[in-house]
Amino acid sequence: MRCSVFILGISMLLAASSCRSSKKRNNPCRSNVICTEMFAMVTINIKDTTGEGVKLDSAYTIRKSTNEKIHHEQTTFIDGSYIVLDDNYHKKFVNTNDSFYFYGFLNGTQVVNEGYLITSDCCHIRKTGGNTDVTLK
Repeated sequence: MRCSVFILGISMLLAASSCRSSKKRNNPCRSNVICTEMFAMVTINIKDTTGEGVKLDSAYTIRKSTNEKIHHEQTTFIDGSYIVLDDNYHKKFVNTNDSFYFYGFLNGTQVVNEGYLITSDCCHIRKTGGNTDVTLK
């Protein structure tokens, strides 16, 4: 009798733990996911016809599904490189994908309108479509 109670108790514990682990499997971004320390960015390089980087007056990104306008604190990097989206936006965009549009302005005129498909996993964003280099004419 004691042996069957012991076996029944062990069986119940195993069943309970398998239920808990199956719930974790349904959530791909559970708390025990280990992410790298890297900081992911999607960038665009804007050059003129001579190959020189272009300094835009202003730039921003629009998320298509929400029409949210995203401004970046440091818009220009070095030599005409701009942020389209980075991991600062990741928390609003976990484990999904969406279309984003980068708009750039020079002398009050829109000179850049580039579309991007960006995906996000549990840790970082990643570009899956869109131009990295744009030459203004």
